Amino acid sequence: MTGTVVSYVVNAYGTLVKLYDVAETAPRRGESERQREARLATWEKPGLCEGCAIAVEEQEHRDRLERDRRAACTWAAELFAHPETWAIFDSETSSLDGVILEVAIIDAAGARRRHKL
Repeated sequence: MTGTVVSYVVNAYGTLVKLYDVAETAPRRGESERQREARLATWEKPGLCEGCAIAVEEQEHRDRLERDRRAACTWAAELFAHPETWAIFDSETSSLDGVILEVAIIDAAGARRRHKL
């Protein structure tokens, strides 16, 4: 590959934000034997080879994410069923890590409850 590889993300405003330049990164060093032993010691997967243990751990992680996603959806559905109990807080900042310029609170009916510049 020729040229410099740069990673970007598009923010909520459609602006392209540079994350990093791959040429400026340090090479990833390999896992030391001591680190490998510590990692393998934390796995409670007796009788599995390292590759299978990794596959099992990855599947468990995906299962946890799915349970968390379902729990979040259930929570949101229960919350939205009672519009008197929630509101939306919105803030505008000068940049991704800038100061807050404006805040607003809107209730479930869309009525503005607070708005400060």
